[in-house]
Amino acid sequence: MHTLTVPAVMERFKEMNDFIERESLAAGFDRKTTNKILLAGEEILVNVIHYAYSNGGDLTISCGPAPGAGGIVIEISDSGVAFNPLDAGEPDLSLPVEERPIGGLGIFMVKNIMDEVRYKRENGRNVFTMTKRLPGEGSADS
Repeated sequence: MHTLTVPAVMERFKEMNDFIERESLAAGFDRKTTNKILLAGEEILVNVIHYAYSNGGDLTISCGPAPGAGGIVIEISDSGVAFNPLDAGEPDLSLPVEERPIGGLGIFMVKNIMDEVRYKRENGRNVFTMTKRLPGEGSADS
C-alpha cells in the first residue's frame, strides 16, 4: 500500500487528490472511472477537512490493490471526532430539492460510485474504506 499523510486542510487538497489520481491510474482505471473515483474521494476528504477537527489534525490516505483480480482500495483515516457517514439514511430523491433535508447526498453518491464502502472506528481513528474493482470484476461499471 502507498500512503500519504498530510494536514487536514483545504490547502493540501490538491496533493491528496493528485495522490488518489496517480494510484487509480496505476491500478488500471481509465480516465472516466478515475474521475468518478476522485469525486468519491473528494466527498470524503472534504468532510474530514471541514468536520473532523476543531483545532486541526492530519489525515492519512492509503491506496493499494483490491483483493482478487484487480482494482483499488482507498482508505482515508483521521483521529478527529468519531463519525460514521454510513449511518446517514438514504436521501429521498422523490422530494423536490427545496424540500430535502441538508446532507446525505454525498455519501449516497460515494456508495453509487464505489463497489464497496466500509467504516470503522479503530484505535481512536475514523477509518473509511472504499473499494473500486476494474470493470468485469464485479464493478458497478461492468
